[in-house]
Amino acid sequence: MGPHLTLGGTGVVMLRDGEDAHVLEAAIAGRAKVLVTGNFKDFISNNDTQVIEMGRYAIHSTPTHTLHIAHPEKMN
Repeated sequence: MGPHLTLGGTGVVMLRDGEDAHVLEAAIAGRAKVLVTGNFKDFISNNDTQVIEMGRYAIHSTPTHTLHIAHPEKMN
């Protein structure tokens, strides 16, 4: 697959910081495997995210996709 652009972000994912919802939605729409963010705590949704290690690593699941969320400075 060559370079491509994924547009998304309708604001339907509920996050602590609503301004981050479009980032998570675009990652899911683009079928990203990993989302690396220094703003980890704001990407944890209550219903669809399993925190594996607080502040470091979580897994966000939808019926059709799994997205790993990681903090860049806290992963070794």
